[in-house]
Amino acid sequence: MLPFLISSVVLLTVIVVAHRQTKPVEPAIIQVEARPDEQPTDWTRWVDDAPDAWLPFELPIKACKVRCKTPYTAWRYRFDAVPTLQDPAVWFRQADANAAFYLNGTLIEMKGRMENPPSVYRYHARLVRLPRNLLKPTGNELVWRLTIQRSGTGGVNEFYLGEYASLEIPDRASRRLSHDSVMGAFWWQLGTLLFACGLWLRQYKQPVLQWFLAAGPFWLTLSVTHLFPDAVQHVALRSMVFYISMAGLLAFSALFMQSLLEQPKRWMRRLAFGYFGAVCILTVLASVWPNMDDYWRIAIPHFTVKYSAYLLLPVILLFLGRYLRAQRANRMASWVFAAAAFPALCGLHDMSVGTATQGLMNYVLTPAAGVGISLAFLLEMGRRVLGNQIAMARYNEQLEATVQEKEIELRGNYERLRQADKDRALADERARIMRDMHDGVGGQLAALVHLANDDSIGRGEIVDAVRVGLADLRLVLDSLNQTDGDLLMALGTFRERGSALFRSAGITLFWQQAPSLQADGFGPESVLQVFRILQECFTNIVRHSRAKTVRVRVAGEAGDLVLQVEDDGIGFDTSGQSSGRYGLNGMRYRAQQIGAGLEVQSIPVAASPPSPEPAMATTAAPVIAHGTRMTLRIPNSRDGRHVPS
Repeated sequence: MLPFLISSVVLLTVIVVAHRQTKPVEPAIIQVEARPDEQPTDWTRWVDDAPDAWLPFELPIKACKVRCKTPYTAWRYRFDAVPTLQDPAVWFRQADANAAFYLNGTLIEMKGRMENPPSVYRYHARLVRLPRNLLKPTGNELVWRLTIQRSGTGGVNEFYLGEYASLEIPDRASRRLSHDSVMGAFWWQLGTLLFACGLWLRQYKQPVLQWFLAAGPFWLTLSVTHLFPDAVQHVALRSMVFYISMAGLLAFSALFMQSLLEQPKRWMRRLAFGYFGAVCILTVLASVWPNMDDYWRIAIPHFTVKYSAYLLLPVILLFLGRYLRAQRANRMASWVFAAAAFPALCGLHDMSVGTATQGLMNYVLTPAAGVGISLAFLLEMGRRVLGNQIAMARYNEQLEATVQEKEIELRGNYERLRQADKDRALADERARIMRDMHDGVGGQLAALVHLANDDSIGRGEIVDAVRVGLADLRLVLDSLNQTDGDLLMALGTFRERGSALFRSAGITLFWQQAPSLQADGFGPESVLQVFRILQECFTNIVRHSRAKTVRVRVAGEAGDLVLQVEDDGIGFDTSGQSSGRYGLNGMRYRAQQIGAGLEVQSIPVAASPPSPEPAMATTAAPVIAHGTRMTLRIPNSRDGRHVPS
């Protein structure tokens, strides 16, 4: 409740200060004369055709005290010139918008439409300069004619005579209070309403937005009718617009207050729409009913709206109280309550002051009260956005804590899985080594034992068998000695052994490899399979090809690793080869084990090639026109590797 009390004190302080600023230092003039008047033929001159009809009155006074049935009244004030006034003027704190002022019979100012029907009545201060050339030392007569909008309305408050510059100060203060504040409220409400329409177009369909869009246009219309009272010239239509706007803002503002807490109940919506519809029908019937007195055309909707407002204001405050209790933990809700209660405070002020002054008010607050509704809407939207952000922040904290717990749990699981994978890899590697030793070196040792026990086998054959066993053992050891799964490092070791093999057979070896090539991610088993494919290929070249030159190319093509071995030997017919010739089936099987493709091309020759002396290896290999080419293509998708081109 503290923000509400603060806003109430601020509003009361502003009213008191503004009221003091609108009060001149000059003494108020309250003794005047008045009489009924008729529409003249010439508005530029004042001619007193009924000097005996003047009656004394004390201000403030309603025009109906002088005449009620016709719209015209005349008012007179007699005074002597004040020599000390250099620029004399009179200032009326409140007068009808339709007034013609005469000084000693000469028109000095006329504002509003004086002919019937006149301009609309509104709260309006009037500062009129008195020309010094029209003033007399004594017996000056200031007369003003008023044309009221409808019977029973209009009147005159006290006025002041003094220096124009001195009276201009309260006149500006009164204009700021009665006009500029309403203009500022109009632009504030218009901007808020456009903002709300933007939210609606973005599919934000919360009840608080819907009911603000229902109430906002009526508050905006109320400000427009105050700022531009002559925008609608027809009196009956103008009254209908005003009172229908009043009924709309009362009905839908109540639903807006309820929507701050929850969607209004169906019976609330039906009651609000029923009240609004009843006032609309009553206002239209009063405006068009034939032979009805003009006073009752306005009085019926006026008193209907007035007394229904007395009933609705406590209901609105009750809705706001329920909202404040429900949101008491939220500090911002108190300011929403204070802003939403601002129109109620303004309405109570206008009704109490209007009753005390019999309607002769210097200013009204209700046309600017829509600022409270707009501010309450913006504050509520801000409160909800801030609440959502706080909720999201808390949710993010909880989510982050949960994620951290899961990360710790996943990290532990990952460590256990990695250890399990490591143990399984070690077990697989032991099994592979045992299998290779058993199938390779073990089998060859068993064969050596058999050969050694066979007297028919010569020493040379036994030595060859030992060499083959040693070569196979070296392949196994080299595959285990590869660095970080890098096949190129392993191929470097294999190249040395291959060079020695070809050199002993009188064959020149050319080895081509791109400097920037990478081939990592190869395990020992994959390296061993590649070694055995190349060993089988090299052995076939030495034993069967009669080649003099061998070219090995290691390159990357389309992300794949390509190993190509090409010789200039006699070649063979690939279409007629037997299933086991040169161990091709074994090579293809080993390629399949590592997901690679093996292709063998051969160009046989009719005659044996010439036998030049073995050439020394150079950087550029000669072009080979015949012989055999083996291409091993290892795809880049294997084991997540990538082999750049």
